[in-house]
Amino acid sequence: MVKALQTRLGELGYYKYSDTGYFGNETKEALEAFQAKAGLNVTGIFDSKTATALSSDNAPKATTIYAKGMKDDGDTGSVRDIQIRLSQLDYLPAESITGYFGDETETAVATFQSSSNLEATGTVPPEVKDKLMAENALMNPNKGEMPLGTTGEEVTKVQQKLRELRYTTAAATGTYNEETMTAAKAFQEFNGMNPTGSLNRGQRETLFSANAVKSPTYNLSLIHISEPTRLLSISYAVFCLKKKKKKK
Repeated sequence: MVKALQTRLGELGYYKYSDTGYFGNETKEALEAFQAKAGLNVTGIFDSKTATALSSDNAPKATTIYAKGMKDDGDTGSVRDIQIRLSQLDYLPAESITGYFGDETETAVATFQSSSNLEATGTVPPEVKDKLMAENALMNPNKGEMPLGTTGEEVTKVQQKLRELRYTTAAATGTYNEETMTAAKAFQEFNGMNPTGSLNRGQRETLFSANAVKSPTYNLSLIHISEPTRLLSISYAVFCLKKKKKKK
């Protein structure tokens, strides 16, 4: 009977230990927590009212807030599940999936919350866990850079968009080459980004958004402007932009 009680309390999130069949302090505390949540007298005694409430399909689940210092019991558990999901979304390195909620996990959670327009507490209450585990959870916008040599359909789309905004006159090749990197740097500069030449997820979202700032040569026809002239025009515009920033 005690083992079945522990199993049920575990299903509801109150008991986080192995089912031993021994009614010790851990089991008593879990039972008391359930009784409090269910609106029963908190006695720590497994009476008939408690048994009825526990067996109900509407038995209240524990409200667990995962935070720094928590650790899974064994090789599986909720902390590890949270870390795995954070890793899938590019907020946490795979080697940091340990089952222990430490500083790195706290920072990763806070970054996810900030990126998702949530309060960046670094803790995971049920509502945050639901958003994290959701199919449409936001990938880390500051990751997913396109380094030199990257190939694929997404690269082609980026090149086409940079051309559309007049940051380059080069045709799309599907390979992130030097011309693409130069165009990306100019785009980053004019859109208030760190000009690394490697566009991350968030920057690519801006590139394809209505808020993307066009090249200073945008109003010049691609037919009437050579690539050297275009680059010179952009370089001069970048120089003026930097000079303006320094004056501020």
